[in-house]
Amino acid sequence: MFVIWFLFDKNDNDYLHHIIQDLSRQYKSTVFLPHITAYGLTEIPLDVIDKIVLKSIEDVKPFFVEKIRINYSDDFWKTLFIEIKQNEYLNKINKKLTNELSKFSKFEFLPHVSLIYKKMNEKEQEDLANNLDIKDSFLISKIGIQDFSENITDWKIVSEYNF
Repeated sequence: MFVIWFLFDKNDNDYLHHIIQDLSRQYKSTVFLPHITAYGLTEIPLDVIDKIVLKSIEDVKPFFVEKIRINYSDDFWKTLFIEIKQNEYLNKINKKLTNELSKFSKFEFLPHVSLIYKKMNEKEQEDLANNLDIKDSFLISKIGIQDFSENITDWKIVSEYNF
């Protein structure tokens, strides 16, 4: 199974990765690559997904995304996250992906950057959400295809394309 991710430029990737590493160390959880899921969990051959992804990013240049707020939920995959404001670039690419991939799998596009994956109590999550100081915008400069596993340590990017 594969997941398609928006990926950050080096500076913002390093910035977010540092936050993820700090939280992972503090709460004894797994470190992972910062990303925004563009389209999730589809089980079609990689070469087919590659073609769809390349077509979806034709003429796309790097673009900024904006933070709405830091939020949390009881969903493991959204334990603590940065809610991202939808914009024309995110929506345009997601729409192209959805047009091609929705016949294989459904995906609800709610752009966010996860900061930790861990079962936590709501008070801890709320305190983190209220006390983390995170900048307001991030540069997206590429898209990647991730080989998904339930085990986060097994995640790996199998294709990556710069804008």
